[in-house]
Amino acid sequence: MLVQNELDATPPGIVALDALREQKAELAQAQYTQVHAITDYYYLCSNEDERRGINPAHSGMHAAVELSAALGMNEGTVTASIELGLELRHRLHRTREAFATGRIDLAQARVISAMLTGVNDSALDILESAVLEGRNVPPTTLRGRCRRLIAKHDPGSLRHRAKLAAADRDVRVRPAENGMSFVDGHLPAADAHTIGMRLREMAIHDVCTGDPRTLAQRRADALTALADGSGRLLCRCLDVGCHTRTRPSPTRRAALIQVVINAETLLGLDETPAHLDGYGPIDADTARLLAADGVFQRVHVLTENDVPGDGSHILGISAIVKHPGVPKDLIRNDTCATTYTPGTAQSRRIRTRDGQCRFPNCQVPARHCDLDHTTPFDHDDPENGGLTVDSNLACLCRRHHRLKTRGLWTVKQSGAGHLEWTTPHCETMYTEPEGAAVHLARTARTSRHDRTLALMTRRSHAEHDLDYLIELHRTRRSAPAVPDITHIPVSGPARDDPPF
Repeated sequence: MLVQNELDATPPGIVALDALREQKAELAQAQYTQVHAITDYYYLCSNEDERRGINPAHSGMHAAVELSAALGMNEGTVTASIELGLELRHRLHRTREAFATGRIDLAQARVISAMLTGVNDSALDILESAVLEGRNVPPTTLRGRCRRLIAKHDPGSLRHRAKLAAADRDVRVRPAENGMSFVDGHLPAADAHTIGMRLREMAIHDVCTGDPRTLAQRRADALTALADGSGRLLCRCLDVGCHTRTRPSPTRRAALIQVVINAETLLGLDETPAHLDGYGPIDADTARLLAADGVFQRVHVLTENDVPGDGSHILGISAIVKHPGVPKDLIRNDTCATTYTPGTAQSRRIRTRDGQCRFPNCQVPARHCDLDHTTPFDHDDPENGGLTVDSNLACLCRRHHRLKTRGLWTVKQSGAGHLEWTTPHCETMYTEPEGAAVHLARTARTSRHDRTLALMTRRSHAEHDLDYLIELHRTRRSAPAVPDITHIPVSGPARDDPPF
């Protein structure tokens, strides 16, 4: 009987996780209670001000100041709580219910409130429901979910919201401990990614392998090098003959940022949002502006209805081509299935499909990830299993790749790039491909365009590099029935190998 009781007992790890979930829910309910009480106090002050004849537009403004002094909280934090409380009472009713019952916490509620500000009222209910559905995810992942849903259900609001947000752009310096400071920048996404890619390029290419600093430290020093006018990161190795010190200053390339956009959107035939790699959906006008001096590759995708059960949206990726249709050398083939290392074309497909690390809640970009065999490759007998095929490959960052290799987490593919993860305590989590091209393919129209190019009113320098797209539209009836999505490494050098 003792043995049977031990078998029936819930594993201690599961008990501990359930207790932590309950504690988190209780903490979230306490956070909601505080936000609710702060909002009540704001209404109390507002009513008193109105009775004193103060303009309703200015009533209650002193509430945050009084609460800050009484509670020992930053005034900005109190103001943010008041703004959140007002949104929950008057607009975000589903979010209010989820917050009040502990399903989401304060950080998640703030993300939803910020992301759904400015969306069309007619789409709000659908958006709020969709955001709250599914697995509970961290605020950063939740923010990405909101961006994708807004791009799908209310794409018209993206341009207006981006314009308002850009008006608030700023860079600030805040003091920190131990002689350090924080540099906070609130910039348009493309500008921020341009800065980030430039710092990374300097941190990698301006120094030799003997430099003792970490990549993070070199990026920080590169920012100072950009600001002090030198524009060059000096190597700190101990080799007096280091080649990086004697060579002339390198000619700077424009920073490489990546945008994925429907061919029709690029040509001005529709306004489907594009995707900025590492960020998410951006409005069509911004994407076309970024594309003006871009270098292009074509990504051939299947729509949601055409994807086979165990297949992928990504059909193939090209270099710059000048003719319509799908080149034969781009069609998926797995002739190297028994070779351990994926080929170049296959690597492009997997990175384009996945977009980021496929471990739950990880957002490391796919270009910085390993290509992992979901079922391990059998080096002794490759025919025995673990083949190098699309349905057995996924992007994993180095940290999570090691975690999976050690067997702490197990994973299997369920088709179309979907992964089913099992935690060390036997809980199940699911992840799906997050590549921008896949998201656009899921929402692509299946009907073909019969529009003439005479309808195109928007022109840019990019169109001079898109002869093949124009020909594609002219010969649409003879082209394969797959939508075309164009990948744009904006402002980067021309190259045959896309930097996925």
